[in-house]
Amino acid sequence: MTDALPDRLRRHRRDSGRSQLDLATAAGTTQRHLSFVESGRARPGADLLTRLAAALSLSMADRNALFEAAGLLPPVLDGPLRDAAYAPLRQAAWRLIEQQRPYPAMLLDARYDLLAVNPSLDRLLRMLDLPPSLWPGTPQQPANLLRLSFHADGLVRYMDAPDSWVPAHWRRIRRDARCPELLREIEAWPHLNAWLRAPAVPAAEPALLERYRLDGLAITLLSMMTTPGVPTDITAASLRVNLMFPADAATDDWLRQLDR
Repeated sequence: MTDALPDRLRRHRRDSGRSQLDLATAAGTTQRHLSFVESGRARPGADLLTRLAAALSLSMADRNALFEAAGLLPPVLDGPLRDAAYAPLRQAAWRLIEQQRPYPAMLLDARYDLLAVNPSLDRLLRMLDLPPSLWPGTPQQPANLLRLSFHADGLVRYMDAPDSWVPAHWRRIRRDARCPELLREIEAWPHLNAWLRAPAVPAAEPALLERYRLDGLAITLLSMMTTPGVPTDITAASLRVNLMFPADAATDDWLRQLDR
């Protein structure tokens, strides 16, 4: 544990307007133990930090910074991927999205639930007017990239020419995502019906670009999805790393300024 953890935890608690007793109760610990953690006299484990972060409604970036300050691997993955056998996979995935700065990056599972995002993507999403149900999500209902992208109040709201992007992207999602109930839910959304029924149009570009209108600027992004090389089980194979890159100089400049 570094000296930064007590200061960081106290700051988050005070910013939320919560007392030690209130936060300790919400996180399922005692005020005495929380006091020891905030003074540096006790070393918190990953479970307690996870509960504290949830009680404070921290963003993914702030939650991961809290873990790093405690000398722990950020909680970028959940479930079986937390097992010791997956440690090299966790570390590689986290390094990938951290090294992607100043460009956005995220970790996804087979349902396209967001397991983690890097600070660049977290900052970009927080500048948009997204409902809390879409971003940042909660430990009980993590943010989902499909809902975030296709919901009427989600990213399509900021997209140029969604009528051409949505059908092409959805066909790929349909082949890849392992979440049939969620796919049926999204396909039933009225605003998507016309787009999804539209006939396929031959692509004019070698890769599907995402074009947005943000801050009055035309922002164009290219996504690259990668998975672990030669995975040996279904858990490892379910992990996806989505790296986003600027597709033009104006987008590059905007992302670099946003990350300062």
